[in-house]
Amino acid sequence: MSENKTRDIAAYLRERVVPAAGSRHGLVIGIEQYRDARLNLRCAAADARAIYDLMTDPECGMFPKDNVRLLLDGEATRDGIWRSLSALRRNAGEHDTVWIYYAGHAAPEDAQVYWVPQDADVDDLYGTGLGSDQLTNALNDIRAEKLLVLLDCCHAAATAAQRNPTRATLTADEVFACYRGKGRLTLTSSDGKEKSVELSDAGHGAFTYFLEKGLRGEADTDKDGVVTADELWRYLRSKVVAASQKVGNVQTPVLIGEMRHDLALSLNPLAVGEKRRLMEKVASLAGLGADRLSTGEAEVCLEILKRPPATPQAKTLMQELHKCIDGQANVALLKVLIASAGTDLFKTQSPVARAASVPATQNEGHPGPQGTGAEYEPLVRAYLEKLNASDADIRVEGARSLALLGAPAASALASLASLLNDTDMKVRKACGSAIKSIGFAGVCLEGVKKALESDDRTVKLDTLELLRQCGTAASGAMPDILKLFSDPDRYVRNAAETAYSSTSGKVVQVGDGGQPTLTDTLKTAAEKTYSLLRGKKIHPDISQIHLPQSTRCDSETVYPGIHSEKPQHPINSELLKKMEQSKKLKQRLDKLENTKNKLKNYLIVEIILMIILPFFAFILFEDMETYQEWTIGILGIISLLFFLTLLYSLCVLAYEDRINRRILALLKILHYTD
Repeated sequence: MSENKTRDIAAYLRERVVPAAGSRHGLVIGIEQYRDARLNLRCAAADARAIYDLMTDPECGMFPKDNVRLLLDGEATRDGIWRSLSALRRNAGEHDTVWIYYAGHAAPEDAQVYWVPQDADVDDLYGTGLGSDQLTNALNDIRAEKLLVLLDCCHAAATAAQRNPTRATLTADEVFACYRGKGRLTLTSSDGKEKSVELSDAGHGAFTYFLEKGLRGEADTDKDGVVTADELWRYLRSKVVAASQKVGNVQTPVLIGEMRHDLALSLNPLAVGEKRRLMEKVASLAGLGADRLSTGEAEVCLEILKRPPATPQAKTLMQELHKCIDGQANVALLKVLIASAGTDLFKTQSPVARAASVPATQNEGHPGPQGTGAEYEPLVRAYLEKLNASDADIRVEGARSLALLGAPAASALASLASLLNDTDMKVRKACGSAIKSIGFAGVCLEGVKKALESDDRTVKLDTLELLRQCGTAASGAMPDILKLFSDPDRYVRNAAETAYSSTSGKVVQVGDGGQPTLTDTLKTAAEKTYSLLRGKKIHPDISQIHLPQSTRCDSETVYPGIHSEKPQHPINSELLKKMEQSKKLKQRLDKLENTKNKLKNYLIVEIILMIILPFFAFILFEDMETYQEWTIGILGIISLLFFLTLLYSLCVLAYEDRINRRILALLKILHYTD
């Protein structure tokens, strides 16, 4: 293998950012000190210098210094900005890339938005500013294939009396209302209704600070050495929003335009250096012998280091290659991954990829390589070791790696299923995804059963969701799902119903490993359900419950009330009648509650009267002893009878309320009412 192939990674990545047929041109404007001192800003000049340094950095932005114009304060007059835009129109070719950055004021006036140059008069923006119509025409005249506009501007000029104005940005819609060209991308620091955050410690606005950090490599999420438009946007949005929330503000960047998301914007110097070291390490592994990579295998590794991995196999291979730097390379695993990748390693097959020594094919749509041969066992064993690690992140990594392998990792299903009961939610999710990718099988049932029997509600819900997604492949878990129909948690019951409806009708037969039949399982579930009812008058006879006798659970024989839209419950007529009147029953309960409250108030009033009336009768008839005794006695008897009547009515209502609430509890369990 030639030494040049280990050294050309930087050249390849540079060509991704700056194609041989094009060049890069830029204009950077930062206005902090205005002629009208009331408009002075903070950080605008520092922001502009940071972007200029980024663009002209040969290891990052790669703009030739002669092709970038920096206008600060006094240089950023109306005439200076206009001349610089005209120069871009003249110099930029159709295959070139142009970046324009503006940090300063902007102000609305007469249905337009004006950039406010350093020498502008805020009372005459039409004559001294740069209107959106002018800017739109100027940008449309630029022939460049790709144009990126970065705006960190405000309309604080409209309130020039502010003492320390901050930049409240305008939307790209406002600034370029008519500007919609292909290959044009506009990024603004917020939606125009929000104040831009300034990071005093960094000496920059939050938007520009993270814009520079992202373009210098922090936004390179896949670590392929190139920052793309999509990566920059995701990074910039999350960082700016988080920074603004820390200071109690709301700032959301806005992106508008029409451009490929994989457009390369800048280099990530750290990733480029790491790729160089990786290429040198891979080249050193090439040679003769079982513990060495063949020339074709080494060239496949070198090719994948040049570009973002496009397939799951390529991602797994990339993960293993990164271990080479620390001297942890496993040549046997690398050989297996290269063989499984074969000619489908890249979206666009290259001559180097075709040099792989053991080409393989892959089923379309399946996430992993085909085959279940012993050639994948070393890789599966390595990932199984990660599943046994104490660190949750390592277990997650192992599960994700097995998911990328797909069907060849079937021997790991039992271990993955055993982790469905893991205490860490990330581990459970990763193992569930791996089981789906590999394919649900009977060996998973033991782990699924333990997870469904867990006391942790979230474990049961996660497992039921996995079974729902696996569909008919998880039919063997139906007996365990049915047991959850009587779970006290409503959400678990609903999830069990959904999972049950997604699985097939295959049920374990009597004597098959001692598993219960569908009829036995339903019987147990029914007994648990109706055991909640304690009142003799409404307690149904379990023997009257008719269960399906078929050992299959087709649409005609499913448990009544679980799936059919209009279920027919084979229960005694008294209970069935109350079920059909569930809505009326709920209304009746509300009325009973109101009546009980009224009776309670009447009882309190009656008790007070029983105390007060005899006292008044004693005073009223104090000179007539005979009348006094008869009157007090009669009033006492009447009050007592009235009190006993109220108390009896309250007890009757309480009993009826108790009975009806038990019926409602049954209706909820059987999904007849909420």
